[in-house]
Amino acid sequence: MDPMTPDIPADQLVAANEDAADFFRRQLLGLAGPRPRRYLTERGFGVLLDDTKWAIGYAPGPWNRLGDHLAALGYSQAVLAAAGLTSNGTKGQVFDTFRDRITFAVRDPAGRVIGFVGRAGPNAGPATPRYLNTRKTPIYDKSVALFGLAERSSETPQTLVIAEGPLDAIAIDVSTGATTVALATCGTAFTPNHARAVADLRPHAITIALDPDTAGSQGLLRTYEQLKDTNQLGAVRLPSGTDPADLFREQGARALAEAIRSTRPAADEVVDHHLRTWRTEQTGAEAELCLLREVLRDVRRMPKPDIARQVGRLAALLPFDHTTITRELVADIPVGGSVRSSLRGPARGISRG
Repeated sequence: MDPMTPDIPADQLVAANEDAADFFRRQLLGLAGPRPRRYLTERGFGVLLDDTKWAIGYAPGPWNRLGDHLAALGYSQAVLAAAGLTSNGTKGQVFDTFRDRITFAVRDPAGRVIGFVGRAGPNAGPATPRYLNTRKTPIYDKSVALFGLAERSSETPQTLVIAEGPLDAIAIDVSTGATTVALATCGTAFTPNHARAVADLRPHAITIALDPDTAGSQGLLRTYEQLKDTNQLGAVRLPSGTDPADLFREQGARALAEAIRSTRPAADEVVDHHLRTWRTEQTGAEAELCLLREVLRDVRRMPKPDIARQVGRLAALLPFDHTTITRELVADIPVGGSVRSSLRGPARGISRG
């Protein structure tokens, strides 16, 4: 909180968020017109318009609709600002933080609304962030909170699935059984705090189901790094250009459930990410050695069982034998800079399969 802002009890911030969630819900169900409802229905989420455990709403487009409503309920501007519900412009004007977005209330493990994620609609411009999170407040920190934590159907899930967006988590929850719990990072990097929250649930298995785009691939690497010592850590490779919510809409709950069940070791997906994204115009022994060294940067940090498995896989996938891969694995590659830049001169002494 800004040091010039007076301390405000957490229960007042929670109350303001709870009333904001009610306001957003009423807007979605009728006051804002049919457009946000049509958006959810067309995406296959018409179920969210019925009674549901998810607190889904709509933030109307005008600048001060929520702020005026909450002020009429008796909340001060200081409370609304401290809760992250209003923001200040460069000229000191006050406006609603969330405008013209589908809203997803984020609850703490006790079920209290502590913040929101707003998802831009299909007509949003390219400069509009897809997801907008409540800024850091005394009760909300996106590096700690996970969407779906309070709504989970099992206290000790058989499988815990990590997704990117709220609709992804909801689609997985709707499509899978009661022993599966889906949580969303809401467009933020997976952090050690998230990892601790996941570990506290003691799931039998964890599945990473992030979007199959560049950001999702980078998210896979970061999430694996935080959870790599977890037993039964898997990953799902979805069709290109299709996130879990898209698959749910286009092919239905059964197809998404089957995709979530068809996991592969997450370490395999980390290695294969490098192989898929390596620049295809690079050819020859030097390029192949650069690729190997790039992959081994991540393999070197893996747990020992994963390292042994990946050495065998790389020997089968790349034109190098086990001896060469092992020698490169233990080589003193500089930590800083690109692996490619660490290669000096033509490749020599490379045993190729």
